[in-house]
Amino acid sequence: MCRLLSANLVEITSKEESDFISRFLSGHSAISTWIGATDIFSEGKFVWMPEGEPVNFTNWAPGEPNHNTGTGSEDCVILDENRSWHWNDIACTTAAYFVCEMSMSTPTLPANERQDQATTTAMTAVNIISLNSVS
Repeated sequence: MCRLLSANLVEITSKEESDFISRFLSGHSAISTWIGATDIFSEGKFVWMPEGEPVNFTNWAPGEPNHNTGTGSEDCVILDENRSWHWNDIACTTAAYFVCEMSMSTPTLPANERQDQATTTAMTAVNIISLNSVS
């Protein structure tokens, strides 16, 4: 869905950004929310999609990532409200909400698209485009 908006799933690269996203999600009805991290290419080595940059900052819930290797192995990452918005690896086919981000140089969305902007000195400007559910 993010690609339709010329955006990507959010990359959380600092505690400040993690706290910002958590506060943003707390004001919505999202329970599980996709972020752009995955280890689908190499188990245990999480990267940000689509560029494949390594995930350096993490905010895993206790016991995560646990890499369930059964049917629907856990290769994608969500923020989990039930775990105080900490990260949880989960099957990529799980239905969840998502937050997209785009660079400030990306053309703006039409007026009818919901758009919240946040800029802080502690992180790169993040353009929160959408909070929607994918099933």
